[in-house]
Amino acid sequence: HGEGGADIEITSDGKIALLMTQRTNPGQQTIDNPLARAPRGIDVVDVSDPAHPKLASFFPLPINGPHTAHYHREPDGREIVAIDTYDLVTDPTSGAIVAANPGTQRVYLTELLRDTAGARLQVRGVYEVKDLPPQGKEYFPHDSFIERHPLTGKLLLYVAYWDAGVRIVDITDLTQPVEIAAYQDFAPSKLAAMHDVKTFPFLVNGTMHVTAAAPEIVTAPEHGQITFLDTTDPAHPKKLGYWSMPGEAVVDAPFLFSPHVFDVDTRGNVVIGHYHAGVWLLDASDPTNATTLGYYFPHEERPGYHGTQPNVWGARFFHGLVVATDGPTGLYFLRPDAGLLGSAPVGNVS
Repeated sequence: HGEGGADIEITSDGKIALLMTQRTNPGQQTIDNPLARAPRGIDVVDVSDPAHPKLASFFPLPINGPHTAHYHREPDGREIVAIDTYDLVTDPTSGAIVAANPGTQRVYLTELLRDTAGARLQVRGVYEVKDLPPQGKEYFPHDSFIERHPLTGKLLLYVAYWDAGVRIVDITDLTQPVEIAAYQDFAPSKLAAMHDVKTFPFLVNGTMHVTAAAPEIVTAPEHGQITFLDTTDPAHPKKLGYWSMPGEAVVDAPFLFSPHVFDVDTRGNVVIGHYHAGVWLLDASDPTNATTLGYYFPHEERPGYHGTQPNVWGARFFHGLVVATDGPTGLYFLRPDAGLLGSAPVGNVS
């Protein structure tokens, strides 16, 4: 039992779970004074005996806690966790998000230590964009991804830093993170709002390293895009191409047509949780010309529910299937039609 959760990470051996606890909208998610509740942070939970999980340690973070984290294990056994934290400022009357607190947005670079004292997180370094954003923009790290770059050998952190774009940071020395690239060209979209970033788990054509990044758009005269970058030289990323949902839909109340959480497989396929637009599957094996493969709109009835659906939060690849989370109706396991993950025309994910 813990405070309301945001993200969850599991260690590679399945023995430790990291539960991020965050007040996304201070005061809205609690029925009493949020300052009177337990501090927010990360519950480090020992799940080596899944029937009897137990709290190993707690890692507090100001003020409203962490939103996301990314776990990475090095070949030498070192376990690194990048923790993305920020506090949103809300309108006290409407509860609407109006800003992000510049004083608490940062990425904590931590190590997960396991010894006789138990499992615990220890801060080794901190990365943050210290520039103040232009009027009407917000800088905060929404999500991050760690990998050892297959061509340079450097340990790199890729950060979806909202309106600050995609930031690439050399964290080979965790205590001295060094930003090596700041990428902000997401044309033809006029927006940044970078929400999610991941690298392809293979080299395209055996030579090219590719990074994918996508926004989360609340309201706009467009519906956003996933952008593909050549990061073969991570210090000098170059745009390869982009994919945007077909049609002329815009992000406007009450609908939300925006990418959210996506995943990339070892063949260059990408699956996207696209809120009210459902689940979209594309072939990005040629990142200069990503093409739509299929789509699915969660449709199971939820008795007594009267909200807008579908409302897909995220999608992942899992043992040849697609797993998608639809807020109104539940968890879906989808099997792509035969041949859909190759060169195929647009079809359904059934």
